[in-house]
Amino acid sequence: MKLFFKTLALILLPILIVFLISYSLLKNSMDSSFEKYIKTDTKAKFEMIKHDFINKNINRKKLYKLYSNIYKKTFLRITLIKPNGKVIFDSSIPFKEIDKLENHKYRPEVQKAFKNGNGFSERFSKTKKMFMLYYAKILPNGNILRISYPLTYIKKVKKGFESGLYIVFFLTLLMITLISALIARKLSFPIQKLNYIVDAIKSGKNIHFPKFKDENLSKAAALIYDIYKAMESKQKEVEIEKQKLDNILEFIEEGVVLLSGELSYIHSNAKFNAMFNIQPETNKNILSSIKDHEILAVFSEILEKRKDAIVKIKDRNYKVYCKNLDEYLLVVFDDVEEKIQYEYFKSELVGNISHELKTPISSLSAYAETLLINDDLDSKTQKEFIKKIYESSIRLSSLLNDIIELHRLENFAMRQNRDEIDLDVIKKELQELYKNSNKTVYLDFKEKKIKIIREHLMSVLTNLIDNAIKYSTGNGVYVKIEKSNSKIHIVVDDEGPAIEGKERERIFERFYTCSKSRNKQKSGSGLGLSIVKHISFLYQGVVKLKQNPAGGNRFIVIIPDNSTVKQKVSE
Repeated sequence: MKLFFKTLALILLPILIVFLISYSLLKNSMDSSFEKYIKTDTKAKFEMIKHDFINKNINRKKLYKLYSNIYKKTFLRITLIKPNGKVIFDSSIPFKEIDKLENHKYRPEVQKAFKNGNGFSERFSKTKKMFMLYYAKILPNGNILRISYPLTYIKKVKKGFESGLYIVFFLTLLMITLISALIARKLSFPIQKLNYIVDAIKSGKNIHFPKFKDENLSKAAALIYDIYKAMESKQKEVEIEKQKLDNILEFIEEGVVLLSGELSYIHSNAKFNAMFNIQPETNKNILSSIKDHEILAVFSEILEKRKDAIVKIKDRNYKVYCKNLDEYLLVVFDDVEEKIQYEYFKSELVGNISHELKTPISSLSAYAETLLINDDLDSKTQKEFIKKIYESSIRLSSLLNDIIELHRLENFAMRQNRDEIDLDVIKKELQELYKNSNKTVYLDFKEKKIKIIREHLMSVLTNLIDNAIKYSTGNGVYVKIEKSNSKIHIVVDDEGPAIEGKERERIFERFYTCSKSRNKQKSGSGLGLSIVKHISFLYQGVVKLKQNPAGGNRFIVIIPDNSTVKQKVSE
Protein backbone atom coordinates (compact mmCIF):
# COMPACT_ATOMS: atom_id res chain seq x y z
CA MET A 1 0.00 0.00 0.00
CA LYS A 2 2.87 2.39 0.81
CA LEU A 3 4.46 1.69 -2.56
CA PHE A 4 1.14 2.52 -4.19
CA PHE A 5 0.92 5.92 -2.45
CA LYS A 6 4.59 6.70 -3.14
CA THR A 7 4.10 5.89 -6.82
CA LEU A 8 0.88 7.87 -6.89
CA ALA A 9 2.56 10.88 -5.28
CA LEU A 10 5.50 10.62 -7.65
CA ILE A 11 3.13 10.67 -10.64
CA LEU A 12 0.49 13.05 -9.34
CA LEU A 13 2.52 15.89 -7.75
CA PRO A 14 4.41 17.01 -10.90
CA ILE A 15 1.18 16.82 -12.85
CA LEU A 16 -0.63 18.96 -10.27
CA ILE A 17 2.13 21.59 -10.28
CA VAL A 18 2.10 21.79 -14.08
CA PHE A 19 -1.70 21.82 -14.08
CA LEU A 20 -1.93 24.69 -11.58
CA ILE A 21 0.59 26.76 -13.53
CA SER A 22 -1.26 26.01 -16.75
CA TYR A 23 -4.55 26.95 -15.10
CA SER A 24 -3.12 30.29 -13.96
CA LEU A 25 -1.78 31.06 -17.43
CA LEU A 26 -5.02 29.92 -19.02
CA LYS A 27 -7.10 32.13 -16.73
CA ASN A 28 -4.96 35.18 -17.48
CA SER A 29 -5.14 34.40 -21.18
CA MET A 30 -8.88 33.89 -20.90
CA ASP A 31 -9.33 37.24 -19.15
CA SER A 32 -7.37 38.93 -21.91
CA SER A 33 -9.26 37.03 -24.60
CA PHE A 34 -12.57 37.88 -22.95
CA GLU A 35 -11.73 41.57 -23.00
CA LYS A 36 -10.71 41.32 -26.66
CA TYR A 37 -13.88 39.35 -27.38
CA ILE A 38 -16.10 41.97 -25.72
CA LYS A 39 -14.43 44.75 -27.70
CA THR A 40 -14.53 42.79 -30.95
CA ASP A 41 -18.18 41.90 -30.35
CA THR A 42 -18.97 45.55 -29.61
CA LYS A 43 -17.25 46.64 -32.84
CA ALA A 44 -19.16 43.96 -34.77
CA LYS A 45 -22.48 45.21 -33.39
CA PHE A 46 -21.42 48.73 -34.32
CA GLU A 47 -20.72 47.66 -37.93
CA MET A 48 -24.13 45.97 -38.09
CA ILE A 49 -26.07 49.08 -37.12
CA LYS A 50 -23.94 51.98 -38.44
CA HIS A 51 -25.56 51.97 -41.89
CA ASP A 52 -28.90 52.94 -40.33
CA PHE A 53 -27.32 56.22 -39.14
CA ILE A 54 -25.19 57.21 -42.16
CA ASN A 55 -28.10 58.22 -44.38
CA LYS A 56 -28.71 61.98 -44.18
CA ASN A 57 -32.47 61.43 -44.32
CA ILE A 58 -32.63 59.43 -41.12
CA ASN A 59 -36.14 58.75 -39.84
CA ARG A 60 -35.22 59.12 -36.19
CA LYS A 61 -38.65 58.12 -34.88
CA LYS A 62 -38.64 54.89 -36.87
CA LEU A 63 -35.09 54.07 -35.74
CA TYR A 64 -35.93 54.97 -32.16
CA LYS A 65 -38.83 52.52 -32.12
CA LEU A 66 -36.52 49.73 -33.39
CA TYR A 67 -33.54 50.37 -31.15
CA SER A 68 -35.52 51.24 -28.02
CA ASN A 69 -37.07 47.75 -28.24
CA ILE A 70 -33.58 46.28 -28.62
CA TYR A 71 -32.43 48.22 -25.55
CA LYS A 72 -35.33 46.90 -23.48
CA LYS A 73 -34.42 43.32 -24.39
CA THR A 74 -30.60 43.43 -24.44
CA PHE A 75 -29.58 46.66 -22.59
CA LEU A 76 -27.68 47.68 -25.74
CA ARG A 77 -27.77 51.47 -25.74
CA ILE A 78 -27.37 53.41 -29.01
CA THR A 79 -26.46 57.12 -29.02
CA LEU A 80 -25.93 59.44 -32.03
CA ILE A 81 -23.96 62.64 -31.35
CA LYS A 82 -23.35 65.61 -33.61
CA PRO A 83 -19.79 67.00 -34.02
CA ASN A 84 -20.69 69.81 -31.60
CA GLY A 85 -21.61 67.24 -28.92
CA LYS A 86 -25.40 67.56 -29.16
CA VAL A 87 -27.21 64.22 -28.71
CA ILE A 88 -29.76 63.69 -31.47
CA PHE A 89 -30.60 60.02 -30.78
CA ASP A 90 -30.58 57.81 -27.67
CA SER A 91 -32.39 54.47 -27.47
CA SER A 92 -32.43 54.29 -23.66
CA ILE A 93 -34.63 57.28 -22.81
CA PRO A 94 -38.01 58.55 -24.03
CA PHE A 95 -37.82 60.07 -27.50
CA LYS A 96 -39.15 63.47 -26.37
CA GLU A 97 -36.43 63.78 -23.75
CA ILE A 98 -33.47 63.26 -26.12
CA ASP A 99 -33.04 66.99 -26.73
CA LYS A 100 -32.75 67.54 -22.96
CA LEU A 101 -29.59 65.43 -22.67
CA GLU A 102 -26.43 67.34 -21.74
CA ASN A 103 -23.68 67.93 -24.28
CA HIS A 104 -21.52 64.77 -24.86
CA LYS A 105 -18.62 66.41 -26.67
CA TYR A 106 -16.20 65.88 -23.77
CA ARG A 107 -17.09 62.28 -22.99
CA PRO A 108 -13.83 60.23 -23.02
CA GLU A 109 -14.96 57.84 -25.74
CA VAL A 110 -16.22 60.75 -27.88
CA GLN A 111 -12.90 62.57 -27.50
CA LYS A 112 -11.05 59.40 -28.55
CA ALA A 113 -13.33 59.08 -31.59
CA PHE A 114 -12.55 62.65 -32.64
CA LYS A 115 -8.85 62.08 -32.16
CA ASN A 116 -8.33 58.48 -33.37
CA GLY A 117 -11.52 57.70 -35.25
CA ASN A 118 -12.86 55.38 -32.48
CA GLY A 119 -12.39 54.69 -28.79
CA PHE A 120 -13.51 52.72 -25.70
CA SER A 121 -14.09 53.86 -22.12
CA GLU A 122 -15.48 52.48 -18.83
CA ARG A 123 -17.15 54.90 -16.40
CA PHE A 124 -20.21 55.64 -14.31
CA SER A 125 -23.19 56.87 -16.34
CA LYS A 126 -25.09 59.73 -14.70
CA THR A 127 -28.01 59.06 -17.03
CA LYS A 128 -28.32 55.32 -16.28
CA LYS A 129 -26.87 55.42 -12.73
CA MET A 130 -24.53 52.47 -13.34
CA PHE A 131 -21.08 51.61 -14.68
CA MET A 132 -21.05 51.22 -18.47
CA LEU A 133 -18.68 50.13 -21.27
CA TYR A 134 -18.76 52.69 -24.10
CA TYR A 135 -17.56 52.46 -27.71
CA ALA A 136 -17.74 55.44 -30.07
CA LYS A 137 -16.71 55.84 -33.68
CA ILE A 138 -16.93 58.72 -36.11
CA LEU A 139 -19.22 58.20 -39.15
CA PRO A 140 -18.51 59.37 -42.71
CA ASN A 141 -21.02 62.20 -42.25
CA GLY A 142 -19.06 63.54 -39.24
CA ASN A 143 -21.48 62.37 -36.56
CA ILE A 144 -20.37 60.14 -33.68
CA LEU A 145 -22.21 56.86 -33.19
CA ARG A 146 -21.83 55.34 -29.71
CA ILE A 147 -22.96 51.99 -28.30
CA SER A 148 -22.74 50.89 -24.68
CA TYR A 149 -23.38 47.95 -22.30
CA PRO A 150 -23.90 47.87 -18.51
CA LEU A 151 -20.65 46.58 -16.96
CA THR A 152 -22.75 44.61 -14.51
CA TYR A 153 -24.06 42.57 -17.44
CA ILE A 154 -20.55 42.07 -18.84
CA LYS A 155 -19.19 41.05 -15.43
CA LYS A 156 -22.04 38.59 -15.09
CA VAL A 157 -21.14 37.00 -18.41
CA LYS A 158 -17.46 36.91 -17.40
CA LYS A 159 -18.37 35.31 -14.08
CA GLY A 160 -20.29 32.65 -15.98
CA PHE A 161 -17.16 31.89 -18.02
CA GLU A 162 -15.05 31.68 -14.88
CA SER A 163 -17.55 29.36 -13.20
CA GLY A 164 -17.36 27.06 -16.20
CA LEU A 165 -13.58 27.17 -16.01
CA TYR A 166 -13.68 26.20 -12.31
CA ILE A 167 -15.92 23.24 -13.05
CA VAL A 168 -13.65 22.10 -15.88
CA PHE A 169 -10.63 22.48 -13.56
CA PHE A 170 -12.25 20.44 -10.81
CA LEU A 171 -13.41 17.66 -13.14
CA THR A 172 -10.02 17.55 -14.87
CA LEU A 173 -8.21 17.39 -11.52
CA LEU A 174 -10.49 14.58 -10.39
CA MET A 175 -9.88 12.69 -13.63
CA ILE A 176 -6.11 13.07 -13.33
CA THR A 177 -6.22 11.72 -9.79
CA LEU A 178 -8.26 8.69 -10.80
CA ILE A 179 -6.09 7.93 -13.84
CA SER A 180 -2.94 8.29 -11.76
CA ALA A 181 -4.36 5.87 -9.21
CA LEU A 182 -5.17 3.36 -11.93
CA ILE A 183 -1.73 3.68 -13.43
CA ALA A 184 -0.12 3.33 -10.04
CA ARG A 185 -1.89 0.15 -9.22
CA LYS A 186 -1.00 -1.32 -12.66
CA LEU A 187 -3.89 -3.73 -12.46
CA SER A 188 -5.75 -2.95 -15.65
CA PHE A 189 -2.86 -1.65 -17.76
CA PRO A 190 -2.41 -4.71 -20.03
CA ILE A 191 -6.14 -4.91 -20.67
CA GLN A 192 -6.19 -1.22 -21.52
CA LYS A 193 -3.50 -1.86 -24.12
CA LEU A 194 -5.56 -4.59 -25.76
CA ASN A 195 -8.65 -2.38 -25.66
CA TYR A 196 -6.65 0.39 -27.28
CA ILE A 197 -5.63 -1.92 -30.15
CA VAL A 198 -9.18 -3.13 -30.75
CA ASP A 199 -10.72 0.36 -30.59
CA ALA A 200 -8.07 1.77 -32.91
CA ILE A 201 -8.75 -0.96 -35.46
CA LYS A 202 -12.51 -0.31 -35.30
CA SER A 203 -12.11 3.44 -35.77
CA GLY A 204 -9.50 3.09 -38.53
CA LYS A 205 -6.86 5.07 -36.67
CA ASN A 206 -3.11 4.51 -36.99
CA ILE A 207 -2.04 1.88 -34.46
CA HIS A 208 1.13 1.69 -32.40
CA PHE A 209 1.27 -1.86 -31.01
CA PRO A 210 2.59 -1.86 -27.42
CA LYS A 211 4.80 -4.60 -25.99
CA PHE A 212 3.65 -6.96 -23.22
CA LYS A 213 5.75 -8.68 -20.54
CA ASP A 214 3.19 -11.45 -20.22
CA GLU A 215 3.87 -14.21 -22.81
CA ASN A 216 0.21 -15.04 -23.43
CA LEU A 217 -0.71 -11.41 -23.93
CA SER A 218 2.25 -10.98 -26.28
CA LYS A 219 0.99 -13.91 -28.45
CA ALA A 220 -2.52 -12.43 -28.57
CA ALA A 221 -1.16 -9.00 -29.51
CA ALA A 222 1.04 -10.55 -32.24
CA LEU A 223 -1.97 -12.40 -33.71
CA ILE A 224 -4.03 -9.19 -33.72
CA TYR A 225 -1.10 -7.38 -35.32
CA ASP A 226 -0.84 -9.93 -38.17
CA ILE A 227 -4.58 -9.77 -38.82
CA TYR A 228 -4.46 -5.98 -38.80
CA LYS A 229 -1.55 -5.79 -41.30
CA ALA A 230 -3.33 -8.24 -43.64
CA MET A 231 -6.49 -6.13 -43.49
CA GLU A 232 -4.51 -2.94 -44.01
CA SER A 233 -2.76 -4.38 -47.08
CA LYS A 234 -6.05 -5.55 -48.56
CA GLN A 235 -7.67 -2.20 -47.89
CA LYS A 236 -4.84 -0.40 -49.70
CA GLU A 237 -5.27 -2.69 -52.71
CA VAL A 238 -9.00 -1.95 -52.77
CA GLU A 239 -8.37 1.80 -52.49
CA ILE A 240 -5.84 1.68 -55.34
CA GLU A 241 -8.29 -0.18 -57.57
CA LYS A 242 -11.07 2.21 -56.62
CA GLN A 243 -8.83 5.18 -57.43
CA LYS A 244 -8.04 3.66 -60.83
CA LEU A 245 -11.74 3.21 -61.49
CA ASP A 246 -12.47 6.79 -60.36
CA ASN A 247 -9.78 8.17 -62.68
CA ILE A 248 -11.14 6.22 -65.64
CA LEU A 249 -14.74 7.21 -64.97
CA GLU A 250 -13.91 10.90 -64.46
CA PHE A 251 -12.08 10.93 -67.79
CA ILE A 252 -15.24 9.70 -69.54
CA GLU A 253 -17.50 12.50 -70.78
CA GLU A 254 -20.64 10.39 -70.37
CA GLY A 255 -22.49 9.93 -67.08
CA VAL A 256 -21.79 6.45 -65.67
CA VAL A 257 -23.44 4.65 -62.75
CA LEU A 258 -22.80 1.09 -61.49
CA LEU A 259 -25.63 -0.69 -59.65
CA SER A 260 -26.09 -4.06 -58.03
CA GLY A 261 -28.63 -6.55 -59.32
CA GLU A 262 -31.11 -5.15 -56.77
CA LEU A 263 -30.41 -1.61 -58.08
CA SER A 264 -28.41 -0.62 -54.99
CA TYR A 265 -25.96 2.20 -55.72
CA ILE A 266 -22.29 1.15 -55.90
CA HIS A 267 -20.43 3.86 -57.79
CA SER A 268 -20.82 6.74 -60.27
CA ASN A 269 -18.74 9.50 -61.78
CA ALA A 270 -19.15 13.22 -61.13
CA LYS A 271 -20.62 13.70 -64.62
CA PHE A 272 -23.57 11.46 -63.77
CA ASN A 273 -24.22 13.21 -60.44
CA ALA A 274 -24.06 16.63 -62.10
CA MET A 275 -26.32 15.63 -64.99
CA PHE A 276 -29.24 14.88 -62.69
CA ASN A 277 -28.22 16.80 -59.54
CA ILE A 278 -28.26 13.76 -57.25
CA GLN A 279 -25.94 12.44 -54.52
CA PRO A 280 -26.64 8.67 -54.26
CA GLU A 281 -25.87 6.81 -51.03
CA THR A 282 -23.80 3.63 -51.19
CA ASN A 283 -25.73 0.36 -50.81
CA LYS A 284 -29.08 2.16 -51.06
CA ASN A 285 -31.54 1.89 -53.95
CA ILE A 286 -30.63 4.47 -56.59
CA LEU A 287 -34.28 5.52 -56.95
CA SER A 288 -34.43 6.60 -53.29
CA SER A 289 -31.84 9.32 -54.03
CA ILE A 290 -33.88 10.89 -56.85
CA LYS A 291 -36.19 13.63 -55.59
CA ASP A 292 -37.37 15.02 -58.93
CA HIS A 293 -40.51 13.16 -60.06
CA GLU A 294 -39.82 13.61 -63.78
CA ILE A 295 -36.29 12.17 -63.50
CA LEU A 296 -37.58 9.40 -61.21
CA ALA A 297 -40.21 8.30 -63.74
CA VAL A 298 -37.65 8.10 -66.59
CA PHE A 299 -35.08 6.26 -64.42
CA SER A 300 -37.69 3.75 -63.26
CA GLU A 301 -38.56 2.92 -66.87
CA ILE A 302 -34.87 2.59 -67.85
CA LEU A 303 -34.07 0.26 -64.94
CA GLU A 304 -37.20 -1.79 -65.57
CA LYS A 305 -36.49 -2.40 -69.27
CA ARG A 306 -32.65 -2.42 -69.03
CA LYS A 307 -32.31 -1.80 -72.77
CA ASP A 308 -30.48 0.80 -74.87
CA ALA A 309 -32.74 3.73 -75.69
CA ILE A 310 -32.94 7.48 -76.30
CA VAL A 311 -34.79 9.29 -73.52
CA LYS A 312 -35.66 12.92 -72.81
CA ILE A 313 -34.94 14.27 -69.32
CA LYS A 314 -35.49 17.94 -68.44
CA ASP A 315 -35.71 18.99 -72.14
CA ARG A 316 -32.41 17.25 -72.99
CA ASN A 317 -31.98 14.05 -75.00
CA TYR A 318 -29.77 11.23 -73.69
CA LYS A 319 -28.61 8.02 -75.34
CA VAL A 320 -28.82 5.35 -72.61
CA TYR A 321 -26.71 2.18 -72.70
CA CYS A 322 -27.49 -0.67 -70.27
CA LYS A 323 -25.03 -3.53 -69.78
CA ASN A 324 -25.51 -6.49 -67.43
CA LEU A 325 -22.21 -7.55 -65.83
CA ASP A 326 -22.80 -10.76 -63.83
CA GLU A 327 -24.40 -9.43 -60.63
CA TYR A 328 -24.10 -5.78 -61.62
CA LEU A 329 -25.82 -3.33 -63.97
CA LEU A 330 -23.79 -0.65 -65.75
CA VAL A 331 -25.80 2.32 -67.09
CA VAL A 332 -24.23 5.00 -69.30
CA PHE A 333 -25.90 8.33 -70.17
CA ASP A 334 -24.61 10.13 -73.26
CA ASP A 335 -25.94 13.68 -73.64
CA VAL A 336 -26.82 13.86 -77.35
CA GLU A 337 -28.84 17.08 -77.18
CA GLU A 338 -26.15 19.10 -78.98
CA LYS A 339 -25.75 16.40 -81.63
CA ILE A 340 -29.49 16.42 -82.33
CA GLN A 341 -29.56 20.22 -82.37
CA TYR A 342 -26.57 20.26 -84.71
CA GLU A 343 -28.23 17.86 -87.14
CA TYR A 344 -31.38 19.97 -87.06
CA PHE A 345 -29.32 23.12 -87.59
CA LYS A 346 -27.48 21.58 -90.55
CA SER A 347 -30.74 20.51 -92.17
CA GLU A 348 -32.35 23.91 -91.58
CA LEU A 349 -29.26 25.80 -92.78
CA VAL A 350 -28.97 23.79 -96.00
CA GLY A 351 -32.68 24.34 -96.64
CA ASN A 352 -32.40 28.07 -95.97
CA ILE A 353 -29.31 28.48 -98.16
CA SER A 354 -30.94 26.50 -100.98
CA HIS A 355 -34.08 28.60 -100.77
CA GLU A 356 -32.20 31.92 -100.67
CA LEU A 357 -29.89 30.96 -103.57
CA LYS A 358 -32.79 29.75 -105.67
CA THR A 359 -34.28 33.21 -106.28
CA PRO A 360 -31.22 35.02 -107.73
CA ILE A 361 -30.14 31.91 -109.67
CA SER A 362 -33.63 31.52 -111.14
CA SER A 363 -33.62 35.19 -112.14
CA LEU A 364 -30.20 34.85 -113.77
CA SER A 365 -31.28 31.74 -115.64
CA ALA A 366 -34.63 33.16 -116.80
CA TYR A 367 -33.27 36.48 -118.11
CA ALA A 368 -30.25 34.82 -119.75
CA GLU A 369 -32.48 32.22 -121.42
CA THR A 370 -34.79 34.95 -122.72
CA LEU A 371 -31.84 36.80 -124.26
CA LEU A 372 -30.55 33.61 -125.88
CA ILE A 373 -33.79 32.49 -127.56
CA ASN A 374 -35.08 35.92 -128.58
CA ASP A 375 -32.81 37.51 -131.19
CA ASP A 376 -35.42 40.09 -132.15
CA LEU A 377 -35.56 41.82 -128.74
CA ASP A 378 -35.14 45.58 -129.01
CA SER A 379 -32.09 47.27 -127.54
CA LYS A 380 -34.01 48.80 -124.62
CA THR A 381 -35.44 45.45 -123.54
CA GLN A 382 -32.05 43.79 -123.85
CA LYS A 383 -30.45 46.44 -121.65
CA GLU A 384 -33.26 46.02 -119.12
CA PHE A 385 -32.71 42.25 -119.01
CA ILE A 386 -28.95 42.68 -118.73
CA LYS A 387 -29.53 45.11 -115.85
CA LYS A 388 -31.74 42.49 -114.14
CA ILE A 389 -29.01 39.85 -114.63
CA TYR A 390 -26.43 42.23 -113.15
CA GLU A 391 -28.63 43.04 -110.16
CA SER A 392 -29.29 39.33 -109.51
CA SER A 393 -25.57 38.57 -109.72
CA ILE A 394 -24.83 41.39 -107.25
CA ARG A 395 -27.47 40.00 -104.87
CA LEU A 396 -26.08 36.49 -105.29
CA SER A 397 -22.54 37.74 -104.61
CA SER A 398 -23.72 39.68 -101.54
CA LEU A 399 -25.57 36.62 -100.23
CA LEU A 400 -22.54 34.37 -100.71
CA ASN A 401 -20.27 36.90 -99.00
CA ASP A 402 -22.65 37.10 -96.04
CA ILE A 403 -22.80 33.30 -95.78
CA ILE A 404 -19.00 33.09 -95.82
CA GLU A 405 -18.70 35.86 -93.21
CA LEU A 406 -21.27 34.21 -90.93
CA HIS A 407 -19.53 30.83 -91.28
CA ARG A 408 -16.19 32.46 -90.42
CA LEU A 409 -17.62 34.12 -87.30
CA GLU A 410 -19.29 30.88 -86.13
CA ASN A 411 -15.99 29.02 -86.28
CA PHE A 412 -13.99 31.16 -83.86
CA ALA A 413 -12.52 29.08 -81.01
CA MET A 414 -9.22 30.52 -79.71
CA ARG A 415 -8.67 34.00 -78.25
CA GLN A 416 -6.71 37.07 -79.32
CA ASN A 417 -6.16 40.58 -77.95
CA ARG A 418 -8.20 43.49 -79.21
CA ASP A 419 -6.84 46.34 -81.35
CA GLU A 420 -7.15 49.96 -80.21
CA ILE A 421 -9.23 51.67 -82.90
CA ASP A 422 -9.17 55.42 -83.64
CA LEU A 423 -12.85 56.33 -84.00
CA ASP A 424 -12.06 59.54 -85.93
CA VAL A 425 -10.66 57.38 -88.74
CA ILE A 426 -13.75 55.13 -88.63
CA LYS A 427 -16.00 58.20 -88.76
CA LYS A 428 -14.28 59.51 -91.89
CA GLU A 429 -14.58 56.14 -93.63
CA LEU A 430 -18.29 55.90 -92.81
CA GLN A 431 -18.93 59.46 -93.99
CA GLU A 432 -17.21 58.69 -97.29
CA LEU A 433 -19.08 55.37 -97.62
CA TYR A 434 -22.56 56.85 -97.09
CA LYS A 435 -22.13 60.33 -98.58
CA ASN A 436 -24.26 59.40 -101.61
CA SER A 437 -26.87 57.51 -99.60
CA ASN A 438 -30.55 58.45 -99.88
CA LYS A 439 -30.56 59.02 -96.09
CA THR A 440 -28.35 61.18 -93.91
CA VAL A 441 -26.15 59.20 -91.50
CA TYR A 442 -25.42 61.12 -88.28
CA LEU A 443 -22.34 59.91 -86.39
CA ASP A 444 -21.94 60.74 -82.69
CA PHE A 445 -18.84 59.09 -81.24
CA LYS A 446 -18.38 59.98 -77.56
CA GLU A 447 -15.02 58.20 -77.35
CA LYS A 448 -11.75 58.86 -79.16
CA LYS A 449 -10.55 55.26 -79.08
CA ILE A 450 -11.96 51.85 -78.16
CA LYS A 451 -10.44 48.37 -78.08
CA ILE A 452 -12.05 46.12 -80.67
CA ILE A 453 -10.99 44.25 -83.79
CA ARG A 454 -11.40 46.75 -86.63
CA GLU A 455 -13.17 44.48 -89.10
CA HIS A 456 -15.67 43.49 -86.40
CA LEU A 457 -16.51 47.11 -85.62
CA MET A 458 -16.95 47.99 -89.30
CA SER A 459 -19.09 44.90 -89.87
CA VAL A 460 -21.39 45.79 -86.96
CA LEU A 461 -21.73 49.43 -88.04
CA THR A 462 -22.22 48.84 -91.77
CA ASN A 463 -24.73 46.01 -91.27
CA LEU A 464 -26.83 48.07 -88.83
CA ILE A 465 -26.60 51.26 -90.94
CA ASP A 466 -27.39 49.38 -94.18
CA ASN A 467 -30.34 47.75 -92.46
CA ALA A 468 -31.67 51.15 -91.32
CA ILE A 469 -31.15 52.74 -94.77
CA LYS A 470 -32.81 49.84 -96.55
CA TYR A 471 -35.91 49.44 -94.41
CA SER A 472 -36.66 52.75 -92.63
CA THR A 473 -38.87 55.36 -94.25
CA GLY A 474 -37.36 58.42 -92.54
CA ASN A 475 -34.57 60.64 -93.78
CA GLY A 476 -31.96 60.01 -91.07
CA VAL A 477 -29.98 57.24 -89.40
CA TYR A 478 -28.35 58.05 -86.04
CA VAL A 479 -25.23 56.23 -84.83
CA LYS A 480 -23.70 56.66 -81.38
CA ILE A 481 -20.69 54.97 -79.69
CA GLU A 482 -19.99 55.52 -75.99
CA LYS A 483 -18.68 53.78 -72.86
CA SER A 484 -20.76 53.17 -69.74
CA ASN A 485 -20.01 50.98 -66.70
CA SER A 486 -16.89 49.48 -68.36
CA LYS A 487 -18.89 48.50 -71.44
CA ILE A 488 -18.89 49.73 -75.05
CA HIS A 489 -22.35 50.72 -76.31
CA ILE A 490 -23.00 50.90 -80.08
CA VAL A 491 -26.46 52.38 -80.76
CA VAL A 492 -28.12 52.79 -84.18
CA ASP A 493 -31.53 54.53 -84.46
CA ASP A 494 -33.80 54.85 -87.46
CA GLU A 495 -37.08 56.73 -87.96
CA GLY A 496 -39.33 53.72 -88.38
CA PRO A 497 -41.58 51.99 -88.97
CA ALA A 498 -41.01 50.08 -85.72
CA ILE A 499 -40.55 46.33 -85.94
CA GLU A 500 -43.45 44.54 -84.25
CA GLY A 501 -42.89 42.70 -80.99
CA LYS A 502 -43.44 39.21 -82.43
CA GLU A 503 -40.83 39.86 -85.14
CA ARG A 504 -38.26 41.32 -82.71
CA GLU A 505 -37.74 37.83 -81.30
CA ARG A 506 -36.76 36.47 -84.75
CA ILE A 507 -35.03 39.44 -86.40
CA PHE A 508 -31.53 38.10 -85.57
CA GLU A 509 -32.19 34.62 -87.02
CA ARG A 510 -30.34 33.59 -90.19
CA PHE A 511 -32.21 34.45 -93.42
CA TYR A 512 -35.13 35.99 -91.53
CA THR A 513 -36.38 39.31 -92.91
CA CYS A 514 -39.43 41.33 -91.98
CA SER A 515 -39.51 43.36 -95.18
CA LYS A 516 -43.22 42.63 -95.61
CA SER A 517 -44.07 44.75 -92.63
CA ARG A 518 -41.41 47.45 -93.09
CA ASN A 519 -40.80 47.87 -96.83
CA LYS A 520 -42.42 45.71 -99.47
CA GLN A 521 -40.13 46.97 -102.22
CA LYS A 522 -36.84 45.91 -100.62
CA SER A 523 -35.47 42.69 -99.19
CA GLY A 524 -32.04 41.67 -97.95
CA SER A 525 -30.22 38.38 -97.51
CA GLY A 526 -31.39 38.08 -93.91
CA LEU A 527 -27.84 37.53 -92.65
CA GLY A 528 -26.71 41.06 -91.71
CA LEU A 529 -28.28 41.13 -88.24
CA SER A 530 -27.22 37.52 -87.63
CA ILE A 531 -23.62 38.62 -88.29
CA VAL A 532 -24.04 41.46 -85.77
CA LYS A 533 -25.37 38.99 -83.20
CA HIS A 534 -22.42 36.63 -83.66
CA ILE A 535 -19.85 39.42 -83.37
CA SER A 536 -21.39 40.54 -80.06
CA PHE A 537 -21.28 36.90 -78.90
CA LEU A 538 -17.56 36.70 -79.68
CA TYR A 539 -16.98 39.51 -77.16
CA GLN A 540 -19.30 37.96 -74.54
CA GLY A 541 -21.70 40.82 -75.26
CA VAL A 542 -25.37 41.19 -76.21
CA VAL A 543 -27.44 42.80 -78.95
CA LYS A 544 -30.87 44.29 -78.23
CA LEU A 545 -33.71 45.76 -80.24
CA LYS A 546 -36.04 48.40 -78.74
CA GLN A 547 -38.41 51.08 -79.97
CA ASN A 548 -36.84 54.54 -79.75
CA PRO A 549 -38.64 57.73 -78.59
CA ALA A 550 -39.19 58.77 -82.24
CA GLY A 551 -41.21 55.62 -82.91
CA GLY A 552 -38.44 53.96 -84.87
CA ASN A 553 -36.06 51.10 -84.06
CA ARG A 554 -33.04 51.23 -81.78
CA PHE A 555 -30.40 48.52 -82.20
CA ILE A 556 -28.00 48.33 -79.23
CA VAL A 557 -24.77 46.30 -79.18
CA ILE A 558 -23.16 46.09 -75.71
CA ILE A 559 -19.60 44.69 -75.42
CA PRO A 560 -17.60 44.38 -72.17
CA ASP A 561 -14.61 46.70 -72.41
CA ASN A 562 -12.12 44.20 -70.95
CA SER A 563 -13.10 40.89 -72.56
CA THR A 564 -11.03 38.94 -75.07
CA VAL A 565 -12.37 37.77 -78.40
CA LYS A 566 -12.45 34.32 -79.90
CA GLN A 567 -10.12 33.79 -82.84
CA LYS A 568 -10.62 31.51 -85.82
CA VAL A 569 -8.75 28.21 -85.54
CA SER A 570 -7.25 28.49 -88.99
CA GLU A 571 -5.85 31.97 -88.43
